[in-house]
Amino acid sequence: MKPIFAVVLLAACASGVYAQTAEPKGPLVQLIDDVEAAIPRAHLSDAQRSQLHVDEATLEAARQARLQGQSVNRVKVGGALKDIKNVIDSGAFDSADQQKIDADVQALRGA
Repeated sequence: MKPIFAVVLLAACASGVYAQTAEPKGPLVQLIDDVEAAIPRAHLSDAQRSQLHVDEATLEAARQARLQGQSVNRVKVGGALKDIKNVIDSGAFDSADQQKIDADVQALRGA
């Protein structure tokens, strides 16, 4: 009887039935996701849109470097956060997106 239980438990875990909660996202991943989700709804100039894509790439590179145990260029990350904040403060995003991204930036700066 025990081998059957083990097989059922293994199958349940593998199918995702057993795991009911997802791991929370870190502040960097949350910021990247929120900026990416807000861009289509924003009223951005071509320059702002390009800058946000560059900033997203910078943050993603920092995340990858951290995951691989490499050093992260904090100056570049700080510059990307400043650029994102400047675009957010320009009024290009709706208030809900602006508040969410502002909170993400603050959480990242506090981390």
